[in-house]
Amino acid sequence: MINPSTLALKKITGILFFFIFLIIEKSLAQINDLPEKKITRFKISLSPVYGFVFAHDVQVKNTAGTIVTGVEIKLKRIRLDAEAKHYIHNSFNSGFSLAYYQFSKDFLGYAFYGSYYIEPYLINHKKFVLGVVAKAGLSYNSNPFNEITNSQNFSYSLYLNPYLCLGFNSSISASKNLDLDLDVMFNHNSNGAVYHPNYGINFPTASLGIVYDLKRTKIKDIIPPEKFVWRFDLMPFASYKTISLDKKHFYWVYGAALQANRKIGYFNAVNVGLECVVDFGAKKTLEIEGRSGLDYKRAGILLGHEFIFKKFNFSQQIGIYGYNQIPELTRIYHRWGLYYKFGKNWMAGANLSAHRQTADFLDCRIIYSIYR
Repeated sequence: MINPSTLALKKITGILFFFIFLIIEKSLAQINDLPEKKITRFKISLSPVYGFVFAHDVQVKNTAGTIVTGVEIKLKRIRLDAEAKHYIHNSFNSGFSLAYYQFSKDFLGYAFYGSYYIEPYLINHKKFVLGVVAKAGLSYNSNPFNEITNSQNFSYSLYLNPYLCLGFNSSISASKNLDLDLDVMFNHNSNGAVYHPNYGINFPTASLGIVYDLKRTKIKDIIPPEKFVWRFDLMPFASYKTISLDKKHFYWVYGAALQANRKIGYFNAVNVGLECVVDFGAKKTLEIEGRSGLDYKRAGILLGHEFIFKKFNFSQQIGIYGYNQIPELTRIYHRWGLYYKFGKNWMAGANLSAHRQTADFLDCRIIYSIYR
């Protein structure tokens, strides 16, 4: 029988990659001249939030029935200029979200969530807007696992955790300055297998809120991203994680990747790459289980897409192992990366590797790029 969490993750990942495909298809039709001005309209929203925890694994079945209540404040930055349509031939909204959530079961505590989000519009009419929302940020979770004081919490073991969210938002115009917002979201918390236990918290939420137009518009020059046709990347990376069979010690994960990126629009690129991983956490697990004859090194092929912004790149990739002797790891995996540009040829950032709904490791990497 297929695990319900696997089905849920496949649906969410499928929606996101369909959305990325739509962006790529639209990017191929982009025009060559960028407009000179960026026009942004600012709004603020306040929404009560209601949801429940999805017990996605047998190890966290004690979270079933947990109710989530909270409140979210969002600063919306709505792009009104023609350049915004270079993304998917439509306008979009981006901004910042700050939320507070209370979990009804005490061992999960409460949490504060801070994130950046982007919302490309699927429908954009004067009275009604529908968009796909993707958020990424950090959360402070108040009651992590503790062997003595909180041994029931297998969902998270650190106070500070990465946060991801995907969903839909619709806005209905109520008056000249007010809108009504309806959100349906799927939220995920985990520390990327840095520290165990780390089964994560998955919780769908819905909210109905009020949006107020701040009547503020900002106009400034557009700074386009780096101009190139091809970009070739060399990416050494490393991670430091615990394993489920030994929660008290950390083990290094090393690796390197080579990647070729083909720019297909002002803000989009597709890529193909090769990576090799040396996982000493996997080595220790195999030793404990009496399977030390299996190789703890693996190699894979990566295919994906990258959003290219002024200072940041956001990468999404599907990987296929060409060499892997660890049977618990699925042959197909996925990677999500966020990189900051700090020089003409240099980037640094973090990348999460996961198999289905389970995070493998969160690495830090330095990237050296050659442009052609």
